[in-house]
Amino acid sequence: AVEVPESDVLEGLQVAQGAIQELCALQKELLEGYSVPEMDWSPVEPDSELQKKVEDLALPRVTEALNLGDKEERHQAMATVTEEVVTKLTEQDDKYAEHAKDISEILRSIEKKTMRRQILDEGKRADGRGLDDIRQITSEVGVLPRTHGSALFTRGQTQALAVVTLGTSRDEQRIDSIDSREEITKSFMLHYNFPPFSVGEAGRIMGPGRREIGHGALAERSVARMMPKDYPYTVRCLSEVMASNGCLLYTSDAAD
Repeated sequence: AVEVPESDVLEGLQVAQGAIQELCALQKELLEGYSVPEMDWSPVEPDSELQKKVEDLALPRVTEALNLGDKEERHQAMATVTEEVVTKLTEQDDKYAEHAKDISEILRSIEKKTMRRQILDEGKRADGRGLDDIRQITSEVGVLPRTHGSALFTRGQTQALAVVTLGTSRDEQRIDSIDSREEITKSFMLHYNFPPFSVGEAGRIMGPGRREIGHGALAERSVARMMPKDYPYTVRCLSEVMASNGCLLYTSDAAD
């Protein structure tokens, strides 16, 4: 959406919803007489006595851990709470040694409920930010001396290094597409790399995956609109993710 008012976006969603409802009605009509009856099932609930003991031991500490500002510290604090609760309950009674997984699930449920209650009642997210607060972003340009352009963007625990290379019309990307009989060329490209080390993992660096393709396409469509018409150069922008808080690994057995 290029500077579209929210009212227009809302109206478009309402039109789409009406069309989707027609499709759903058609699907129900096609399935009439062929639907499989719903299977009866009962959810597996944790032992009430165990849940009460875990809540008494962990609830204040979970609340404290969720309000730590740093995401890595929050994860580590929750892993420590889990490990210590399991250890304490096991010391009290040997029968709890077989329920370490159940204790972890109860703690996860406590964490979710505590987070939701804090957001709804206090308007405060897990790291202390309000509902309309965003992390501060810092930008640096010209960080690489021998490129046509470079910039470093940092927000929280996420960092991306963008590098721009200019070329002539001979450097345009040639594309064979089923949507056109003729060869298509692109003079602006934005490629996105998300290497394993950015989230603290070890892995092979291979061809682009769905994340790289999807993120790159979204960024390319947004930046391409800022390119001047009849620009004589071919432009390739490469976004290298240096760090991301999307996933963090811990060696603690409790965290696993």
